[in-house]
Amino acid sequence: MVQASRHRRSTRGSKMVSWPVIAKIQHILQRKMVREFLAEFMSTYVMMAWLTGMLQLCLFAITDQENNPALPGTQALVIG
Repeated sequence: MVQASRHRRSTRGSKMVSWPVIAKIQHILQRKMVREFLAEFMSTYVMMAWLTGMLQLCLFAITDQENNPALPGTQALVIG
């Protein structure tokens, strides 16, 4: 079996992602203002998703006919 000599290119000099760019991104993400914004944004998003799910659960429970439904005519009042 004869193996052809293949020249492998090194990936060390690759310019796909340069280290200065990664360092800048890490520096920006480590800033206090960015961390506070992301923490506030994510906590707000999680809270809104949770409360939307809870609201939907309550609406399904109130309008479910097999559950003890609200009295006829009072569903709108119970829902709010």
